[in-house]
Amino acid sequence: MEMAEERILLPIVKDGMRELNQKYLDLENKNQQSIQSSGMSLGESLFHQFTEPYKGKIILVDFWGTWCIPCMNALAKSQEEYKRLSKYDIVYMYFANNSPEAKWKDAIEQNQIKGNQVVHFNLEPTEQTAIEQYFQVNSFPSYFLIDKEGRLLPYKVDARDLDALENLIQRIE
Repeated sequence: MEMAEERILLPIVKDGMRELNQKYLDLENKNQQSIQSSGMSLGESLFHQFTEPYKGKIILVDFWGTWCIPCMNALAKSQEEYKRLSKYDIVYMYFANNSPEAKWKDAIEQNQIKGNQVVHFNLEPTEQTAIEQYFQVNSFPSYFLIDKEGRLLPYKVDARDLDALENLIQRIE
């Protein structure tokens, strides 16, 4: 906002920017109050917010980073994974950890991690930490399954082992 105040010369545009900024600040404050009053942690709230649109589908969650060699090796095999699991109604949800936007977008493009069934998040650090704490991520890459009811499943998952992953998906399908 400080930069906008300095660079925007037209008063009507400045007023519009201030108004829009205040609207977003109020919305963010309301969301924080809603989270606090619900008794949910920020991570739990983000979990529900991100997964709610995909209820009725299995969600494979992947925590990765552009700095992580095993993560990048796994992402390089994403097309094989998508093809192998195409008969199941799966959403692939990717959370990038500490990854600069340009490198993040390049990794997505280079590995063709796209499609109607693919969702990407490159969150700001506070939100990324909160969602990782909720999932109890302690290494990268880390994978999790969410069932069709939106429940985080307690199974150990490794998307790099497609046979085991497919067997697990068949059991929860």
